[in-house]
Amino acid sequence: MISIYIKEKPIYLTDNKGHFDKACEMLDFDCYPDKLSALIEAFENESTKSNMAFVYSSNLKKLFSDFCQFYKIIEAAGGLVFNKEDKILAILRNGIWDLPKGKVEKGESCDDAALREVEEECGLKKIKLIKFLTKTYHTYFDPRKNRRVLKISHWYEMKSKSDKLIPQAEEGIEQAVWLALNELKSKKPIYNNILLILEKWPNYES
Repeated sequence: MISIYIKEKPIYLTDNKGHFDKACEMLDFDCYPDKLSALIEAFENESTKSNMAFVYSSNLKKLFSDFCQFYKIIEAAGGLVFNKEDKILAILRNGIWDLPKGKVEKGESCDDAALREVEEECGLKKIKLIKFLTKTYHTYFDPRKNRRVLKISHWYEMKSKSDKLIPQAEEGIEQAVWLALNELKSKKPIYNNILLILEKWPNYES
């Protein structure tokens, strides 16, 4: 199952009809492929009262590919970074709690981008990448280029021997702090896909 957040509400792409929930919006893509566009627009325009939706197809790979046709894809990478006390590096960016991440540059690998973005956004040194964790998906509208964007973020577990943080103010980062897992979960406002990462820790699907 792939969880894609639009305006902080999830659309779940699934190849398992057992995931269907009568309490929310549902679409059988195999039977009604032309209705996907309307569902996306309803979430983008906030014209639906549904807090989530499930879209089913027997071919999840094709469903995701068709979903992506509505968007410009941007790859990003970031870190779930722990210090020696097992606290997590969190940032307050433009008034919303987040984890450090940023765009993958042309010719750059996702793991290199994740390390670079953590260092740039938080001024953190002595970072060690441990392993890949998961991917998250969220959409937004880019008014400068007048286009929809689907950001695919690749997340890595990291360890740091240093605690010194310098938030990158020019990127809208007001704070960079070390927080206990439960403390970070309780912060508000916080992006739902970040909560998804925290709720899964440490039991990620491969």
